[in-house]
Amino acid sequence: SGHEYAHAYNFVDHQGEQADFNVWQPAVEQTTEFSLAQLWVVRGSGSDLQTVETGWQCYQGLYGNGQPHLFIYFTTHHYDSGYPGAYNLDGGYFVQTDSSIIIAGSLSPVSTIGGAQYHVTLMFYRDQGGNHDWWLKFGNKWVGYYPNNLFDSAGIADKGDEIDFGGEIVNNETGGLHTTTYMGSGRFPSEGFQYSAFVKRVKYIDMSGNSQNASSLNRSVSDASYYDLSLYSSSDTNYLQYFYFGGPGRVVGGGVANDICSGAVTLANGVTSSLNTATATSTGDPTPSCGSGVGKGVWYEVTPAASGTVTISTCGSSYDTVLAIYTGSCGSLT
Repeated sequence: SGHEYAHAYNFVDHQGEQADFNVWQPAVEQTTEFSLAQLWVVRGSGSDLQTVETGWQCYQGLYGNGQPHLFIYFTTHHYDSGYPGAYNLDGGYFVQTDSSIIIAGSLSPVSTIGGAQYHVTLMFYRDQGGNHDWWLKFGNKWVGYYPNNLFDSAGIADKGDEIDFGGEIVNNETGGLHTTTYMGSGRFPSEGFQYSAFVKRVKYIDMSGNSQNASSLNRSVSDASYYDLSLYSSSDTNYLQYFYFGGPGRVVGGGVANDICSGAVTLANGVTSSLNTATATSTGDPTPSCGSGVGKGVWYEVTPAASGTVTISTCGSSYDTVLAIYTGSCGSLT
């Protein structure tokens, strides 16, 4: 099985990371697959790679249900078995000091498409005094810590040197096909707020112990036709550095999510939508009046907030494109 990602990272020495994670309950195809959103505190290369991690995770094989659960994880040796590393409270490595937060407990309520949105604020922070342990913070509560002596100077005993935030899924390729497991909400970043999952107020603690906005993040996605990520910055203190991420995985039927009119992706103002149309079909595609020999159409919808001009551009596409505009409902477009 393979792991696939849509994440945002930067290489910077630091003493901790924090963000608000939009909580969803994505569909997961197999009980041995998972879908999550998390932060990674990272340092070390090769077998010296060490991390502490936290976020929410849907993983029926671990938790016994499909709900999102608060999780923690750490590795001391590049995720290798036989070395200290475990989920949640397994192995007794994590020292919990506040039992009011349930490690591996389910999170509710969850966000809904077009409806109410919920998030959790999570942080890992290296204590600047005492034993320099890595402390977990959930909301405004310090939950417990990974003892610093689990780690070494080649790893995260002294600092992290990479900040990382985003989504991850496991793709078992059952039957030789890419998984249908959702990442985030199962919607692409182009759909924006209330539709695509977000991570906002992305911050890190610098080497002087000061909180900094993560203003120079780099986007990295395994395959944007399945899961994507779009980075943004805002002066709004409820957002600051943020991103939308996720997608539907393989869409049953072999096409892409918006291959047919009823699956049209909602475009958000000023947000670029990227899509690999290689597996799109021409099923149900009308013939545009402005071009011939056109195929593999994909659908988008726009509902303007007010009368005026709407500008839609396909500049940047790697092939010739034709745009056609329709009104009405699927099956009765004009």
